[in-house]
Amino acid sequence: MFKEVSIQRFDGSDRPTPLLANAATPLRYKHIFGDDLLTMFANARTVSDDGKESYHIDFLGELAFIMAMQAAALSDKSVKLDKLNQDKYLDWLEQYDGMAIENASEDILGVYLGNVKTDSESKKNNEGQNES
Repeated sequence: MFKEVSIQRFDGSDRPTPLLANAATPLRYKHIFGDDLLTMFANARTVSDDGKESYHIDFLGELAFIMAMQAAALSDKSVKLDKLNQDKYLDWLEQYDGMAIENASEDILGVYLGNVKTDSESKKNNEGQNES
């Protein structure tokens, strides 16, 4: 899934960051960070008393980095996905505000999980319909 996600930069600007999740995402995550992505999901997830889910910020930043590099490689042939490492992750992360990744967590996870949220209401009115 491809989507542009707003992640606030350290200078206060809010330019969209293209993210791409695909079948290679969990493999790249393990290659670069040494952890299984599904295990990270299980271990990083917390649920507050009001039922709201949240994820550890390091995990989200790492996931966003992988997806951002995959998106960048689509349009920029100089981006070499086999050369990604933790130092490049830190360089990439430096462009964002301190809490930016956490603030964009729902959108980042939505790209990976393929969830598409809509703000539009159903155009079909189910009230008053008769069964035939």
